Amino acid sequence: MKSWKIAVPVLLVMCLASMASAAEMSSGSGMKGHLTLGANGGLAVPSGKLSANFTDNGADMGMGWDAGAALDWFATDQFAVGADVNFGSMKSKDDPSPGEELKAKTISYGVHGRWYIPTGGGKMMPYLGAGVAMYNRKISDSVPGASIELSDTKPGANFGVGIEYMASEMVGLGVNGAYDLTFGKWEQDINGDGINDAVLDNWNFIRFNAAVTFHFPHAAAK
Repeated sequence: MKSWKIAVPVLLVMCLASMASAAEMSSGSGMKGHLTLGANGGLAVPSGKLSANFTDNGADMGMGWDAGAALDWFATDQFAVGADVNFGSMKSKDDPSPGEELKAKTISYGVHGRWYIPTGGGKMMPYLGAGVAMYNRKISDSVPGASIELSDTKPGANFGVGIEYMASEMVGLGVNGAYDLTFGKWEQDINGDGINDAVLDNWNFIRFNAAVTFHFPHAAAK
């Protein structure tokens, strides 16, 4: 089953749930000027050629794990901008050959914006987000006594949705989901013959995370 067939409905449900919560509860008044520091962790789900079978020129990756951190500043009560870094790792569902292990790792660092759905005040803070980043992509292939690693860095983008509950004035707890896609095919001189070989046509994945966010209100915020 293609991972996007699972991810898209889940992200849509999260979005609808966020908006439903926003209709009943209220969110984020007086947030302008806040600095926040957040940490998240959860699942990384391969998409596109990362999840495709070897016979379809894919990497046949299974679900892995994801972790990251973000620093944000609220420009208004409903809009925040920030920077983020994320790291994820996946392992092939089926070894290419007995004793062989194939892994895919991603490190991204970028900037993003979040729009918190305006609701008028309260503890529930649903939001929609989008960002751009540089993605360092690595494939490692190892057999007993030998290993090889291929790596490149390409720009990409991510789109997500989440909801945060303010457990206290300074601590928020939440869940979020995002779809990450990188731009451009990955081609590299694997054989050392001066000719680039195709590694993967695309490198896309989905993240589902739990998050904790620490809020630092600005003394001059109004």
